[in-house]
Amino acid sequence: MLRRLALLLLLGVLSFTAPLRAEDKGAEKWADSALPVTDGLELWLDAGRLNAARKAHGEKE
Repeated sequence: MLRRLALLLLLGVLSFTAPLRAEDKGAEKWADSALPVTDGLELWLDAGRLNAARKAHGEKE
C-alpha cells in the first residue's frame, strides 16, 4: 500500500514538472518551412513529410 502511494506521488510530481522543464526547440529541420506558425497549435500531422523525418532520424524511407 505504501509503495503504491509512493509511486502515485512520484508519477504525480513528474507529470506536473515535466511540462515546466520542456524546452521549446522550434520546428524540426525536416519540417515544412512554408507552414505558417499558428499560436496555440500543439500538434500538426503531415504524412507528406514522413520520409524526410525518417531520414533525419537515420531510418529507412
